[in-house]
Amino acid sequence: MSKIIIIFLLITTSCFAQLELRNNPYLKGEIILIDGNVKNGFVKLNGSAFSVEFKENEDQRKPDKIDYKSINKIVINSELSGRREFYYKKTDADKFYKFVELIYSNNLEVYVYSPDNLSLFYSGVDRSNVNDFLVGGVVFNGSNAIWIGRSSVSVIKENLAKAKNIKHLLSRKDSEKLNFVYSNKKLNEYAVENFSDCPGLISKIENEQLQLENIFEIVDLYNNCKI
Repeated sequence: MSKIIIIFLLITTSCFAQLELRNNPYLKGEIILIDGNVKNGFVKLNGSAFSVEFKENEDQRKPDKIDYKSINKIVINSELSGRREFYYKKTDADKFYKFVELIYSNNLEVYVYSPDNLSLFYSGVDRSNVNDFLVGGVVFNGSNAIWIGRSSVSVIKENLAKAKNIKHLLSRKDSEKLNFVYSNKKLNEYAVENFSDCPGLISKIENEQLQLENIFEIVDLYNNCKI
């Protein structure tokens, strides 16, 4: 293979790699550390939720890298969705920490998880890149392939703003581990193990009066049962 071809391939590969990079911006918020210290400024997840960067102000050139194991929670103050809280928690799935968002807090807490943790953290934020606007699509009309052109800006932004494959997790205030509740069977098992102090709620879940789709109603009923 000639040197010219090799150089061309290297340049092409490099260009496409750059086109794939997502624009992960810094979001205004704070990092509360396990030792109680609070860092107010701007937070960025660089590549994954477990690579955290922090700036005290937007003019800071070199960000501080924060070890996720030292973090109690990350709080983001969004103009669109208000205050959002993110944690690194152990779950009943495996021994590894999961990056989750707390969406409801009382005697029984509700968290959400996405295997694409960046889509969860940056939900509602435009992270589109050049490649999104260059790549189009093909549809088939009989035996003919028809080029439909590039995706519209609005569609790209809408898709990127959605957290992917959201799963719900439940946790009592006194529990150190979160439990994935991804099916009605799993919900039933969780209720039997954790709702002994609210037998009426267990009965409704066992009789399928309440199912996974009623997760927030279940949480409210349990919290009211505890009042």
